[in-house]
Amino acid sequence: MSILFFLIFILIIAGIIFFLFVRYDQKISSLHRDNILLKKQLSKLKEQLKLVDNSKENFTMQFLNVDNQYGLIPKGTLVHLSPYDNSNILQSITIAMEVGILEKALVNNITWYYVALPVDTNVNARGWVVESSFSTFSSSPTKIISN
Repeated sequence: MSILFFLIFILIIAGIIFFLFVRYDQKISSLHRDNILLKKQLSKLKEQLKLVDNSKENFTMQFLNVDNQYGLIPKGTLVHLSPYDNSNILQSITIAMEVGILEKALVNNITWYYVALPVDTNVNARGWVVESSFSTFSSSPTKIISN
C-alpha cells in the first residue's frame, strides 16, 4: 500500500514538473518571438533616425531681404515650426488668408517665409511657410471692398 502511495506521489510530482517545463518552454518561445519583433522595430527606427540625422548635416540657412510684406496662402497650407519639410507642423490653414511676411530665408535652396497669421490668439500664430504654398505676394494689404 505504501508503495502505491509512493508511486502516485511520484506521478503527481512528475506531472507537476512536466507542466512547469511546458509552461517555461512556452514562455521562452514567446519571449524569443518578442525579441525578434523588437529587433526588427529597432532596425527600422535606426534607419529612420539615419535619414533624419543625414538630412540635418548639410543644413544651411541664409536670411534674405523681404521683397513683399504680404502674401496669400490657400486652404490646406502647412505652417511649420521651422523652415524645414520634416519639422513639426503648427497648423494646417483651414481657409485662404492673407498673412504678414516677417522674414525670408533660403534653406537648402528652398525659400521659406516666416509669417504672422491674422488670428485672434498668439498661440501658433507665427510659423514658416514654403514659398511654393503662396498664391500671390503684395507689398500692401489687400483692400476689401464691400457692396
